Amino acid sequence: MTGRALTQRNLVSFGFLLFTSSTGSFVQMMYLTLYMTDFLRIPPAMAAVIILAARVVDFIIRLFTDLIIDRVHFSWGKYRSWLLILRWVALGALFLEFWPFTGMPLGVRLLAVCLGFILHNAAMGVSTAAYNALAPLIAGTDMDSRIQMEVYGYYWRTAATLVVTAVTIPLVLVLMPALGAFAFTLVAMLFCVPFIVGARMVSNLAKKADPDGTVRTLRPPVAVKDVAEALRQNRLLVLLLIVFILYSTANQIEMYLRPYYYIYLVGNFSLLALGSTVAFVVSLLFSVYMPAVGRKLGKRKALIAGLLLCGICTALKYYAGSDWVLYVGIGILSTGSTYVFSRTIVNYFIDAGEYHYWKTGQDLRQAHVFIFTFPLKLGFMAASAVAVFFLASIGYRPRQAFTPEMASGFRFVLNVVPALMHIAAMVIFAAGYRLKDTDGPRYARMSLERDLERKEKDASAE
Repeated sequence: MTGRALTQRNLVSFGFLLFTSSTGSFVQMMYLTLYMTDFLRIPPAMAAVIILAARVVDFIIRLFTDLIIDRVHFSWGKYRSWLLILRWVALGALFLEFWPFTGMPLGVRLLAVCLGFILHNAAMGVSTAAYNALAPLIAGTDMDSRIQMEVYGYYWRTAATLVVTAVTIPLVLVLMPALGAFAFTLVAMLFCVPFIVGARMVSNLAKKADPDGTVRTLRPPVAVKDVAEALRQNRLLVLLLIVFILYSTANQIEMYLRPYYYIYLVGNFSLLALGSTVAFVVSLLFSVYMPAVGRKLGKRKALIAGLLLCGICTALKYYAGSDWVLYVGIGILSTGSTYVFSRTIVNYFIDAGEYHYWKTGQDLRQAHVFIFTFPLKLGFMAASAVAVFFLASIGYRPRQAFTPEMASGFRFVLNVVPALMHIAAMVIFAAGYRLKDTDGPRYARMSLERDLERKEKDASAE
């Protein structure tokens, strides 16, 4: 497909897919833990084991996703086929995950949630890889068109976050008097069903770009052995992985525990939607202006300053107690500080890959970029288990008020533990990451010059 200007239909169709896939995934994050403990009455320790096991399986699937897509071919298109098939798997899995098996034995409830959680995350993970591969095929070879799709997609994902944050909890509360726990099921399905339409729209749009299962990928898939080799050889890559796993885990702990904060400390679950929406909208302003601050500071100083400020603000939320307005206000500052560096995290991995290639001559740069996706998955894995295990450790019982000791311990893990993770990530990065901001591009140029010299020598020898 040659380079060409994108039509409005291209942009709207692809943007709608990103919107619907995001809403289908985000709704799960909003209240899954609460649904498991307070409505399915799964003991917190068991809920933690389920979520951790499911996240481990999800991470393993992610390792092999590109290879699976590259090797397994269906007649509807190399990438389109996965969208058309897995949209139904995602819908069915979410239905299973949130079906109110409240009267069934504990084993049935555990199996249903675990199987639904694994299938839904696997389906959405492979679908995401498929439509990310379709985007450049739809845009063609014109880089401006590809960038336009990427920017447009960011706005659609942002809109999805806003909608899910603002609508899900109020809608559940409205439906709950009539439907009980089935309100969670219905709301989850309402936010996932549009993905069926979005996947079909993009599949139709990409018929010419991805006509059959024999189309080659734009780049070869990353082999697991390359990932392992990159981690074994490059100390900087391991350091970055640790830093951003700590950062991601700290962020997700608060997300998993936030519903419990509004129910048991604030005493008003409906304020979760209001507080989350206000925080998200105001944070959008930070996402516009704070990256400019990061560019002025430079990559290294931006990450150090952002993690430090985020850690301080997160710790200060401990003193907000049950004052949700103060809690949200400080949280906005905490989130805003991450925009100093969060939009350019991949650049640290790219620079580490260029350094390694220049130093060793072994090209594992694609593996370095692939590993950039690990911290989010591993952060989800660790945070979900830590959050729910903590609830079990303080003696949490669904719909029973917190004692003062439980409330204090809850606030410590909700705020102080993530703050310590942010500070630890900052210290590790500042002490161990020695690349200057200009080193990545410089090593890339030097490697290119070396490769050209080798080609010239080989040509002369022939």
